[in-house]
Formats: sequence, C-alpha cells, structure tokens
Amino acid sequence: MKAVFTPAITLLNRVTYPRKFAIMGVLALVAIAILLLSLYQSLHRVIDSSQRELSGVEAIKPIARLVQNLQIHRGLSSGVLSGNEEMKGQRAAREHQVSESFAVVESLLGEGLQESTNWKRARESWASIQKDGLDLIARENFRAHTQLIDDLLALQGEVADAYALTNDPDIDTTYLIDTAVDKSPTAIERMGQLRALGTGVLNRKQPLVLDQQVEFTVLLAERRSG
Repeated sequence: MKAVFTPAITLLNRVTYPRKFAIMGVLALVAIAILLLSLYQSLHRVIDSSQRELSGVEAIKPIARLVQNLQIHRGLSSGVLSGNEEMKGQRAAREHQVSESFAVVESLLGEGLQESTNWKRARESWASIQKDGLDLIARENFRAHTQLIDDLLALQGEVADAYALTNDPDIDTTYLIDTAVDKSPTAIERMGQLRALGTGVLNRKQPLVLDQQVEFTVLLAERRSG
C-alpha cells in the first residue's frame, strides 16, 4: 500500500508548503466537483421521473372522465330500455359527452398507446353502441357497456405502465398510485354496475328474478372483497 503513495509523497517532499496547500486544495476541489456532479445527476433523474409521472397522471385523468361518462350512459340506457322514455334526452346528451371524451383521450394518447388493442376495441365498441345500443335488449346493452369500460380500465393500466407510474421507488407513492389507478376505479365500476342494474329494475317495476338476485349478490360480494 505504501508503494502506491510513494510517488505522491516524493512529489510533495520536493515542493514548498504553499504549493503543497495549493495541490491539496485542487484535489479537494476535484473531490467536491465529483460529489456535486453525482448529486446533480441523481436529482436530475428524480426530476425526470417525477415529470414523467405527472405527464402520466394528466393522460389518465381524461380516461377516468370518459369511464365516468360511460357509466352514466350505461345507467341511462338501462332506464330507457326498461321503459323510461323521459331518460332519452338525458341519454342523448350524455352520449354526446362520451364522444367528446373519446376525442380528448385520443388526442392525448401517444402513437404507441393509440395502437393498443384495448383502445382500438374500445373505439369499435363505442361505435357499435352508438349505432345499435337501443336495438339491444337491456341485458346485452349492459354487457356491451361493461366490456367497453373494462377495456378502458385496462388501457388506463397501460398508460400507468408507459409513464412508469407503477414503478415508483417510494413504497407510499406506489400504494397511492395503485389505489388511484386500479383499486378505486374497480370499486367505482362495481358501484356503477349496481346503479345501472338498479335503474333498470326500478323502471321495470317488477320483482327481481333469480338471475338478477344472483347478479346483485355477486357484485356486492366483489365490492366488499375489493
């Protein structure tokens, strides 16, 4: 080990004290500069990651609004198909909002996400509901809306992955993101399904049949377990 420092010791022994302090000062400045550079790179990575996550949040917000509009549209469709003619105007207005929400989401998705299977299927499903939704029986209309919403929730997960929201190194933030992106939307969707089914039952003004009782029970159980 002594042999390693021998050249440096020999050099310092040949120079005056002012030069020795100057050399030590230069070495100290180099060490500080290296530490500052390392700190800068570390902070820069954190800032880049945070900015990317914020962009992901901004991309997810319109998807959440689209899902919300579709859930309301599903409930109104259930009411109309169950005989409530007064809901037709509300349904038409909400249908327009859904179409606008689709346009907003598409404008914010990158090219890669626009090619996503979930997004393409969602667009096709909505076009089909717009064209033939009121020609379906209430049960089929409900299923078409629900499948469409499932595709959009899956797309929301893809967006979260694309913007590294699901890979946050902070465990607290990870749990918060998981709640916002997965658990909370799933729970809200279960309640939305219950609301749509309940709207149909109330408008038909008939007792629940066995299949409906089972469906309500399953949805309530899923809601509680989630």
